[in-house]
Amino acid sequence: MNKLISFIAINLVSFSLFAQTVNDVPIKDIDVEYVQIVGAAKFFSTKVVIAIDFGQRTKFFKMGNTIVKDEYGKPVEFNSMIDALNFMTKNGFEFVTAYTITIGKQNVYHYLMRNRKNEIFEKSVPPTPANIAIPSNENKTIMEPAPSFEAKITLDILKDIDGNSYRISQIGNKKWMAENLRVSRFRNGDLIPEIESDIKWSDANKAARSIYDNSPNYGKLLGNLYNGYVILDGRNICPVGWHLPSDSEWEILIKTLGGVNEASVKLKATKGWTNELNGTNSSGMNVLPSGSRNESGQFVGAGKVGVWWSNTKDPIGLKIWTRTLTNDRQEVGRFASNPQIGGYIRCVQD
Repeated sequence: MNKLISFIAINLVSFSLFAQTVNDVPIKDIDVEYVQIVGAAKFFSTKVVIAIDFGQRTKFFKMGNTIVKDEYGKPVEFNSMIDALNFMTKNGFEFVTAYTITIGKQNVYHYLMRNRKNEIFEKSVPPTPANIAIPSNENKTIMEPAPSFEAKITLDILKDIDGNSYRISQIGNKKWMAENLRVSRFRNGDLIPEIESDIKWSDANKAARSIYDNSPNYGKLLGNLYNGYVILDGRNICPVGWHLPSDSEWEILIKTLGGVNEASVKLKATKGWTNELNGTNSSGMNVLPSGSRNESGQFVGAGKVGVWWSNTKDPIGLKIWTRTLTNDRQEVGRFASNPQIGGYIRCVQD
């Protein structure tokens, strides 16, 4: 690690506006799910260079190959780590989490980023790193989490019966899907009918699904909208080993994240929410304002609101408890919703 830090610190040259590469691979052509960027400041300067680990094979004494270089093979110099993050964002990656290691008086920044696909929301400045490095008197680093909860993005990938893959976030002792469910079938293979017509959706009294505005682009990013009859169906929509969250499990999640107000900020994605009420995504759940489908079959609220199902009926037994996030306040709402509406699903591990 010390050799990498030294290499980064002394190999600084002028910034180039031409194509940037790592191991001779153009940044935009890196075709993996996750990358880690490592940055260190130049001595007596605020400038930084970054190395990118995307799982490539690198010999120990050729670690310079991981440095971002211009078309002339020289290291690219950035004004700051934010400048580097903006550079990575422009090349199709999004921030996941970060930590800092302090060795002596030098900070080395580590950022985990995810290859972004089907992006439809506006870009924004990456959130504040979730961990802060505090150097001790012995030149060791104590990693203290900034939030008062335990949350981490795992590198595990969950797959549903259709073969769709999902990221996972562990919050406390529970693992949650970090994306909305996109599956088209129940666990036993039975198809869940897709309904596009407003009238047919409104009249449905059995399990049904749709995608927002009947647009495949929305479906890839936001997942499927499911009516409440999917929730009440005993065939189970979640993958094996996972289940629909109960109202109590939602409540535990929210309390773990600091209550309804703090949880809203930590659950929300860092972009997409209007009225400048984006979140920090420090929970890793990356909740987008996905909208919903009302009882009349109309698609409403994209960019402003999102609705997520629990598997718990209200005391009367005619409605189902849901959780909501909106663009007019930082608060997680709880409502008893009619099964005719369309909401999203986040499965939780058994």
